[in-house]
Amino acid sequence: MTVNELIELLQDLKVDGYGDCEIKGALQPNYPLEAMITLNASEDEDGKRVTITAEACGGYANRSDFEGDYVSEVISG
Repeated sequence: MTVNELIELLQDLKVDGYGDCEIKGALQPNYPLEAMITLNASEDEDGKRVTITAEACGGYANRSDFEGDYVSEVISG
């Protein structure tokens, strides 16, 4: 996924009325743990890159936060 693709997905959510919603992250599918999402931009001899990480930071997430229609993208590198 590129930065532009992520922006496009977020803009679509904004148009659909989700612009003021908090972004939450979770780890593991069955009993999701709350996670802090971090963006890191860097540049080295291989070029520019943006890394999105999720680090467990609390207890179990509220399952209802992850129900319903949503956009799911696998971020790979």
